[in-house]
Amino acid sequence: MSAKPLTLVPQASLKDAVDIMVEKNVGSLYVVNAKNVPLGVLTERELLQDLVINKELSKDLEVGKVMSRGVVSIPPEASVIEAARTMLKAKGRLAVTRNDEIIGVVTASDFVRVFSTGPENRSISSNATQKVKTLDVENTTFDAIRLMYERRIGSVVVTEDGRPYGIFTERDILRILAGRREKMMMETKLGQVASRPLVTANLGVTAMEAASIMKSNKIKRLPLVKGDNLVAIITARDLVEIYVTTGLPAVTIRG
Repeated sequence: MSAKPLTLVPQASLKDAVDIMVEKNVGSLYVVNAKNVPLGVLTERELLQDLVINKELSKDLEVGKVMSRGVVSIPPEASVIEAARTMLKAKGRLAVTRNDEIIGVVTASDFVRVFSTGPENRSISSNATQKVKTLDVENTTFDAIRLMYERRIGSVVVTEDGRPYGIFTERDILRILAGRREKMMMETKLGQVASRPLVTANLGVTAMEAASIMKSNKIKRLPLVKGDNLVAIITARDLVEIYVTTGLPAVTIRG
């Protein structure tokens, strides 16, 4: 698990939340009460929703009014496979709690760190998302934000002349918000804000190889190519699903 999870109170503003997320380079914050008991979680998804509706961040809005409720928690003694199964069922990150107090957090990226050194050599082609959402370099940032929100996806591959050019992710949105220029940036071409170079792998890559690439490049999504053509994308959550179906040693999260 990632220890010392970043938290804030429900009365904090969205501006406060974005400042923390940008400074600490994280995609979520747990919202807690005075006893450090988690009440909900604020993620990049909630920021997406606000941007789609208002085309700029509602900086003074309290996070308690927009956070996702229903925190899913596990004890620190849980095994990796138990945590992975819980994550897939809950479709979200996990709070690690002891006596109701949050002491850590587990995300799909944390599993990638474990899986990158594991023995699994299974091909991931059958688990990859085959219909990759793409936009052209001439599309705007707002086009990407709206597509990501409507399709409930965390990234859009940016193409130029039909070929992979870069990627625009929820983390790039945080980068825009950090500059306090979100209203102006909404009409900026994706070619100017997409993350580059685009890290890709061949379609036949194994699960362990994909995890190793994600870990070394600090990414959560890996587009897969066949020749010059983009054919699929694998995410950290897809890797969690692979390891749930193939099985893992019963090691604990703490360590």
